[in-house]
Order: sequence, then C-alpha cells, then structure tokens
Amino acid sequence: MNANLKVLLNLKKLSNTSQPYGFLEIKCPYTCRNVLPVEACTKTGFYCTLKDGKLELKRNHQYYAQVQGQMGIGERPWCDFVIYTTKGISVERILFDEKYWKEKLLPKLNAFYDNCVAPELVSPLHVLGLPMRDLSKM
Repeated sequence: MNANLKVLLNLKKLSNTSQPYGFLEIKCPYTCRNVLPVEACTKTGFYCTLKDGKLELKRNHQYYAQVQGQMGIGERPWCDFVIYTTKGISVERILFDEKYWKEKLLPKLNAFYDNCVAPELVSPLHVLGLPMRDLSKM
C-alpha cells in the first residue's frame, strides 16, 4: 500500500460525524527530507518529539500557535498536523485548546489589531511615506 493511501485511510479513521471538519497543516522539513519523520525528532531544534512511539508537536513551538490560531479564527475543533518526508509521513490530530486560545493567542491578536491594524486604518503611514509602526514596542 503506498504512503498516500495510508494517510487517507488514517485521516478517515481520525474523522468523526460529530466534528467532521477541521484543518490540515502539512510540513515538509527540507533538512529532514531523506529520513523518516521519527528520525527527524532526534535532530536538535526539530518541532516534534517522540511520545509513546508517535510524533507530537511541541506545545511551545510556533507551529502549535499557528494551528491553534487557525482553529480559533476558523472556528474548527481540530487540525491534522502532517509531517511529510520522502521516506515517510506522520499525522497528529491536534484538538483546539480554548484555554490556550483565550489566554495566550487572543490577547496578542487583539493587541496587534489595536496597536497596528486599527491605527493604520485610521491614519495610514505608508500613504504619507512614513515608516511603519514599530512592532517591537508591543
């Protein structure tokens, strides 16, 4: 059975009728393209760890914030996080974490909107040829 068919079958098993729609996030790590996804976990700085023989996205990595943000904004209950290399594929279903969304992401998104987007809508700096607002002061 080829790898693509295995993935489709695994995704079908993960799906359910009460929450049939989520997101799909696929990562193809170029530096690990010629190893199995589980072998990539041994590399320093890789964004997944091995837990009980399965890959798990590190909860402190920016990709975790990315998928949680997608689910929060898109109002979806899960995201299938896929790691694809030429040697294999791994799928982890990540569930929406409402606490993480409300306590960590939403405050940052609101601050970004209030300090960067809204002021630019009211008084666009780029139209006047002025430098953009400094995001480091947020």
